[in-house]
Amino acid sequence: LDNVVFRAGFARTIPAARQAVSHGHILVNGRRCDVPSRQLDFGDMVAVAPSGRALADSAFESGSGLESPWLDVDRYSRVL
Repeated sequence: LDNVVFRAGFARTIPAARQAVSHGHILVNGRRCDVPSRQLDFGDMVAVAPSGRALADSAFESGSGLESPWLDVDRYSRVL
């Protein structure tokens, strides 16, 4: 999960993505998840919780993350 959060551009670095997940700022299929090592299945929806919007906004502005062809990111609603 932390790798997906970073590659989607929700965090500037992988350690920052891990911390965002650990602090409960990431939702998986609409439910808060605090396990950075969680395995995701095809079709899982990952989103930024309202408590993490400021972190994601600053990461998006800096252009962080690696573009990955296996991710479909909606940058306006912060959902993938």
